[in-house]
Amino acid sequence: MTPTVLLLAFVIDALIGDPRWLPHPISLIGRAISIHERLLRRLSSKPAMEVLLGGILTVSVVGLTYLATLALTGVVLRPLQGYSLFPGLSYYDLCLGVIGSFAIATHGLISSVCRVYRHLREGDLIQARASLSHVVGRDTQSLDEGGVIRAAIETLAENASDAIIAPMFYFAIGGVELAFAYKAINTIDSMIGYKNKDYLYFGRIGARVDDVVNFIPARITAILICLGALVLRVAYMLYSIVVKERRFAYMTFDFREGMRVLLRDGRRHTSPNAGMPEAAIAGALDVRLGGPSYYGGVLVEKPFIGNDTATVDVQKIERAILIIRLVSVMGLLVSMVIARFVMGIVLRPG
Repeated sequence: MTPTVLLLAFVIDALIGDPRWLPHPISLIGRAISIHERLLRRLSSKPAMEVLLGGILTVSVVGLTYLATLALTGVVLRPLQGYSLFPGLSYYDLCLGVIGSFAIATHGLISSVCRVYRHLREGDLIQARASLSHVVGRDTQSLDEGGVIRAAIETLAENASDAIIAPMFYFAIGGVELAFAYKAINTIDSMIGYKNKDYLYFGRIGARVDDVVNFIPARITAILICLGALVLRVAYMLYSIVVKERRFAYMTFDFREGMRVLLRDGRRHTSPNAGMPEAAIAGALDVRLGGPSYYGGVLVEKPFIGNDTATVDVQKIERAILIIRLVSVMGLLVSMVIARFVMGIVLRPG
């Protein structure tokens, strides 16, 4: 694992994303989860046994994902290591970069939210709801414009951790194999990690493991969101001086408020991790997130995150997108430093 491979994976994802004509590895992981669930649920319906069976599913799917990726990178593609594409970059590195790009979802996340933003700018609330439904789990049919805006910003903040920072963090520590093991855990949580009658016990271990592996990335993401707000505020103020356009000086990016709301509201969320980046972006953009939402027709009371006096307007989606773009780049730099550190330990003599 080298920082170069991580950089390559990030660039490929940012430029191309996930082509629809290619089978996505995450869909294969999802299929494995479904097969495991069908087989294991036949064994018992008792709560304690369901917890155990859900744990078996988690260990099996994550283990199989890691081993399958290891077989691909360590056996199938290994002969390509001897062939150089450019000085310092082999065909093997290129293949790892392409594979690794499927673990990072910067392009997909930002493109999805950009579609929501574009429909709102055009005044098409129905299409905005439809586009939003592809990236959030809540019901979107009855959301007003403010609800769509808040949901779009929430999903940007939360998925900045799950889909961007966390995969790169584990990529840096353990290469493509660990990045996909993380994606397997995250997919398990998204499929069975619900606190409803079907998955309260069966999905418990998967949800807890997801909480553990996202603990550090969520907090890195929150801090980077605040730092991103600071960088953008300074950049727009300098730009306003250069072009003599005062309106750019008042772009709402607030580092201090982002940190203040992060410390105050970051733990209010029902998830130990999702509330961190949400609170950071709520403060940085002066928007109130959370509150009651419907999931599958069921009302879920979620705590509010952000200030009571916060306002909502469609431009805040654009500003949130700017922050997350910058966060992804800063996260890449942090991950490359971690990868260099890990590589130094691995290659240290003795």
